Amino acid sequence: MDNRGFNFKQANAFAMQYGLYLGLWGVTSLAIFVMSLSMPALSLVSTTMMVCSLIIAARLTSRYRHQCATPGVGFSFGRGFLFTFLTGLYASLWIALIVFIYLAYFDHGHVFDAYERMLQQPEFQAELERSGVSAQLEAMSGDGGVTALVDAMRVIPPAVYATWIIYLTLLTAPFISAIIALINRRRA
Repeated sequence: MDNRGFNFKQANAFAMQYGLYLGLWGVTSLAIFVMSLSMPALSLVSTTMMVCSLIIAARLTSRYRHQCATPGVGFSFGRGFLFTFLTGLYASLWIALIVFIYLAYFDHGHVFDAYERMLQQPEFQAELERSGVSAQLEAMSGDGGVTALVDAMRVIPPAVYATWIIYLTLLTAPFISAIIALINRRRA
């Protein structure tokens, strides 16, 4: 392939490297989310970090474009889409791996206990009642309410949670990649 053409190997190599960075950012935001179950003040930090991951993905694509685009050739939508999609996929693999290892070997139910404590706080219960979610929980879980919901979450194997991360990435990444590719494309 000539110098002006698209090099998949190069895009894949950069996507693997940048996917690691984005994955570490995602793991950090999930760790802060877990801490926010016990310290609600961290909830805003966790949410902000998750939203900023989109900005980071766009910046990584822009960085790739500046490093690899041949002057005078441009940076196509397809090239940007593929790179962003692969970066997100590699990031999700890292996040899923860390989530699996954490839930399988280190957590010992801490996340679910913290989640249950948060849901049982009086102010949270009042908000669930006000919004009508409490009635929906009762309908779904019978008389168990929040406790039955969390107990159902506890029996789900760690591999399923890890798989959900990859599955959600495969569902959302095409849309996110298209937007980021549109932002980063450049004409020759």
